[in-house]
Amino acid sequence: YFYILTNPSTNQAGFYRLVKDDVEYVLGKKGKAELLKGTPLYKYDEVNEVVWIPNYLKYNFAKSKQQTTGVNRAVERLPYCDLMVDFYVNFLKYSGEAAVKSASASVKEYVIKNALLQGTMEKNALAHEMAKNPSNNKQNNTEQNNTEHYTTVQYNTMGIDRVS
Repeated sequence: YFYILTNPSTNQAGFYRLVKDDVEYVLGKKGKAELLKGTPLYKYDEVNEVVWIPNYLKYNFAKSKQQTTGVNRAVERLPYCDLMVDFYVNFLKYSGEAAVKSASASVKEYVIKNALLQGTMEKNALAHEMAKNPSNNKQNNTEQNNTEHYTTVQYNTMGIDRVS
C-alpha cells in the first residue's frame, strides 16, 4: 500500500495509471502479484492498468478552483473505466459541486451514461449533478449540447424527471 501512495505515478487525484511491468521492475513478481490484487484501501483495474485510492480525496481534497481543475485534467488523461464513475462520486462528495464543474464534456458524458447504467442512488445523484453543471470549455459546446440531450433521454427512459 505504501508503494501505491508514493510511487512516481501518483497524482493529486489519487487516480492514475500504474503499469504492471513498472510494478514488477520495482517490487519483483511476488510484490506485483500482491499489489495488483487490490484491497479496500485501493482498487486496481487490470485491463486499463489504473489505480484508484478511494480515501485519497478525503484527506487531500481539492480546496480551490485551480485544484479541482488540476484533478480533472489528471483524470481526463486516463482511459475511461468503471473506476472513473466511483472516483467522481467521491470527488463530488469531498470537494463539492466545484468538482464536476471543470470536468470536460466527454468525461461528463461518459460518467453520466455509466452512472445511470450502474444505477445506485449515489451514482444517479452524480449524474444529475454533472448534467446540471455545463462545462466551461468553449470548444466543447457542441459536445455539451449532445451530453445534455443524451442525459435528458436517459432520465426520461428510466422514468426519472430531470430537474435543472
